[in-house]
Amino acid sequence: MKKILFATLLTVVIGIGAISVWKYKDLTEKQVASIKTKKEEPTLKKPKTFTKEDVQNNQLAQKIDQYLKMKNRNHINVYVMNHQKEVINQSYGNLSLDESVPLKPEHMFLIGSCNKMITGIIVKQLEMEHKININAPVKSYIPEFRNNSITVKDLILHRSGLVYYNVPDKGYGLDSSVKSIISAGVDFKTKGTFFYNDANYIVLAKIIEKVTDESYEKNVNERIFKPYHLTQSAFFNDENLKSKFVYGFDFYKNHWIKSNVTNLDKFYGAGNVYMSTEALATLTHHLATNQIFDVNTTNQLMGNLAIDVAQKYRYGFYKEQGYYRTRGYMYGQDVVCYFNKNISIVLATNKIRFEETHINEADIKHIFEMVRMDNLNRNQTNHTTISPSLNKQAIL
Repeated sequence: MKKILFATLLTVVIGIGAISVWKYKDLTEKQVASIKTKKEEPTLKKPKTFTKEDVQNNQLAQKIDQYLKMKNRNHINVYVMNHQKEVINQSYGNLSLDESVPLKPEHMFLIGSCNKMITGIIVKQLEMEHKININAPVKSYIPEFRNNSITVKDLILHRSGLVYYNVPDKGYGLDSSVKSIISAGVDFKTKGTFFYNDANYIVLAKIIEKVTDESYEKNVNERIFKPYHLTQSAFFNDENLKSKFVYGFDFYKNHWIKSNVTNLDKFYGAGNVYMSTEALATLTHHLATNQIFDVNTTNQLMGNLAIDVAQKYRYGFYKEQGYYRTRGYMYGQDVVCYFNKNISIVLATNKIRFEETHINEADIKHIFEMVRMDNLNRNQTNHTTISPSLNKQAIL
C-alpha cells in the first residue's frame, strides 16, 4: 500500500514539474518574442523643429542656387555662412574636363594668396606673444638679410621694395626661396610704397620659423588647422588628403589642358595650402568674430588704421567697404573670399583664365549683396518655430 501511495505521489510531483517547465519555457519564448518585436519596431525620431531663420536661409540658398545656374557656372564650389549658420555648400559641374568626376563640397582648392592671411594671423599671434616686433628690422630675425632698413611691418604691408619674386630654379623648400629673395635684393623704385609681392610673405614664413624654432608647416597645423578644426585643409605635400585636392586647367592653344603644378615647395607662407571652401569660410568667420584674437586686437587688426597705416591691405587680406577680402589665383584655380562679422562667402573654381577672374569677383560680390539685403529684411530677434511636420527636404 505504501509503495502504491509513494508511486502515486511521485507521479504527481513529476507531472507538476513538467507542467511548470513547460509553462516557464512558454513564458520565456513569449518574452524573447516580445523583446525581438520591440527591437524590430522602428524608433520614431522626434521631428526636427525648424526656426524661421532656417526657412529664411533655405529661401536664400535657393536664390543663390538659381543665380549661379542662370549664369551657367561650371567647375565651381560656393560656400555661404550667415550669422554662424551654413546657408549653402554647393558644387556645380565637374572636377575633370571629360565630366567623369563631379566636384564635391569636400574638394580642396589651392588657395594661392589666401595663404598670406594665414601667415598674417600667425605673425599677429607671435606679435601678441612678444616674440615678434613688427617695427624691428628683418635682419634682426634673419641675420643674412642684407638690407637693414626693411622692417617686419614693411613685409606685412607689401612695401619692402624687395625685387618681385621669381621662383628659383635650384634648391627645395623655404630656405631656397629666402636665399633667392635675399640674392635678388631691393628695387628702390617700389620701396616704401604698396607693391604686392609673394617675396614679402615668404620671408615672413621664415621669420615665423626663426622665432618659434619650428617649421612654418608645423606652426600652421598647430596654430590654425587643429585649434579651429579645419580638417579639410592641408599643405601641398600631405599624402593623406591628396585625393581631395582639386587640379586646375590652363587654356593653351585654343583648348583646355590640365595645369602642370610645380614648385609649390617654393611658396611657403604665400601660396601652397589647399582648403575646401567651407574651411576657408570658417577660418575667416573665426577671425572676424573675435575667436582668434580678443575684441581689441581684432578691431585694431581690421580697423581703418591697421598697424598705424591707412592702407587697405593688412596681414594678408584687404579691407573694403562693408567687408574684407582675400583671393588667390594659382595654376588655373581661383579662390575668392568676402567676409565680415556676419557673413563669410567663398567662391572657388578650377577652370578659369586669369584675365577672366573678374567673373568670379562679380559673382561673389552679387552673392554678398544678396545676403546683405536678405539680412536687412529679417527680424533677427524673431526665432518663432514652425510646424515640425514640415518636410525636411524643403529646409535643405
